[in-house]
Amino acid sequence: MAFRYLITAALIILLFRPVAGQQLRVAAAANAQYAVAELIEAFTDSTGIETEMISTSSGKLAAQIRNGAPYDVFLSADMSTVESLCREGFCGSEVIPYAVGRLVIWTVNDLDLSAGLQSLLHESIKKIAIANPETAPYGAAAIESLKSAGLYDSVSSKLVFGESISQVNQYVMSGTAEIGLTSKSVVLSKMKGQGTWVAVPDSIHSALIHGMAITSFGKQNHEQGSMQFLRFVSSPAAARIFENHGYGKISANQTRIIESENGNSSAVSRAASWEPFWLTFKLAGITTLILLLIGIPLAWWLASGKWKIKPVLEAMIALPVVLPPTVLGFYLLLLLSPQSGPGRWFDENFGIRLAFEFEGLAMASVIYSLPFMVQPLQTGFESIPKALKEAAQSMGKNRYQILIRVLLPNMKPSLITGTVLSFAHTVGEFGVVLMIGGMIPGKTRVASVAIYDELDNLNFENAHMYASVLLGLSFLVLLLVYSVNKKLKT
Repeated sequence: MAFRYLITAALIILLFRPVAGQQLRVAAAANAQYAVAELIEAFTDSTGIETEMISTSSGKLAAQIRNGAPYDVFLSADMSTVESLCREGFCGSEVIPYAVGRLVIWTVNDLDLSAGLQSLLHESIKKIAIANPETAPYGAAAIESLKSAGLYDSVSSKLVFGESISQVNQYVMSGTAEIGLTSKSVVLSKMKGQGTWVAVPDSIHSALIHGMAITSFGKQNHEQGSMQFLRFVSSPAAARIFENHGYGKISANQTRIIESENGNSSAVSRAASWEPFWLTFKLAGITTLILLLIGIPLAWWLASGKWKIKPVLEAMIALPVVLPPTVLGFYLLLLLSPQSGPGRWFDENFGIRLAFEFEGLAMASVIYSLPFMVQPLQTGFESIPKALKEAAQSMGKNRYQILIRVLLPNMKPSLITGTVLSFAHTVGEFGVVLMIGGMIPGKTRVASVAIYDELDNLNFENAHMYASVLLGLSFLVLLLVYSVNKKLKT
């Protein structure tokens, strides 16, 4: 009876899909996150349109948009990334330049930066942090500047790459790197007053002209709101916000750069929320229940069979244990993308986009946690004496009755272990859920991703809160497993 209630609860949760409100999602390059956060606040106050921001490197955001991420507006740290998206048919508007970025050298150590880029040659500097030049325009500008100054060969062995400007800032703040090349907006916003910085001359790298556009998703779903946001970002009020964060203006011909010498902005931070934990436990609960439904018959079948292909099936099920999460995440992202067969089928027949949606996250979690359910259950089935099964058969019990009334009650430790480990493993997922779901608040930003996101934004207090709760939960889960198993054995 309890098992039926469990299944009913699982179906209710699975079928429950919150109705999406009229909310805009703005994908913003990491360097612009503080200015864009202030813009969004002003925009919402002005229009009443609720807007949320997703921020990482321009290249990563572009890749997510290509794979169906539900972003309405894309604010890139360059023009070429968003122009490339538009050429591929992922835009719903023309590309509009909105600001000019500034590159600076920044350190929190006691270093003399008066020599500018030449300061990087100092022997006390062992690591220099820059953004990944393959995905972050500020990283490409940093490499270009080093080469123009004739320093690249001398400092290339010291370079460490963050996936975005945010991770560069994290490296510098944590002391992982003594110095970094970052955005001027960072040192005038979040890190204002911390450490010292000096500007990199604009003349030695290509202009960091930032471009924006409405995505095809935004045009199809929130065209009016997206256009309002685009117009607001192009307004004089928005220009003042960008200037306060250290950006230059775009002139009428979109090429002349007007320097904003002095910036004055306060850091924009967000309070920690319990929402990532609700999403995490919802995901772990649904995943565990689905795995029970799949894992019990699968483990029973594996335990009772002796075919030649059995080792092949067992190896396939165990793959997630040894496979790097990024490998599994990469292929699942390709599989669930609306451009792929399965992803397109779900989209066309059920209106469900699996990539960057909770449903896709649940599907990926089931695959990723499958061995943590199947292996303990298979061991449990194999440990039950054959005589017990034969005795039940002699009493006229069918296979279903033997499973429910004989086998499962005699392998409670295996059931508990599989259930708890599957739940705990799903709670601790990071690589797979980040690649499949991104970090969309209220939808795919689970607790493990929230820790990464808060660190990315230098919100160490929030990261500590999320991490400490997960640490305590993990300990309690393991304690429960060992205590219950010990009690059942005795």
